[in-house]
Amino acid sequence: MTSANDILFVHQNFPAQFGPPARALLAQGRRVVAIGAETAPGLSGVSIAKWKLSRGTTRGIFDPATRAEADI
Repeated sequence: MTSANDILFVHQNFPAQFGPPARALLAQGRRVVAIGAETAPGLSGVSIAKWKLSRGTTRGIFDPATRAEADI
């Protein structure tokens, strides 16, 4: 069950820059959960679901688009 006090972070490398706000929310008694890539380190007190990419970057993709494709 969810409530207005539940917070979800989605970041491939959670917690990354979201560590301080996630810790502050935990200290307030909020329920904090996250979704991150399989290599995301996670954060104590935060349940994290991890994903694994099913494929790499498209062969021959326009070089500047590589990062955008990975992020999408």
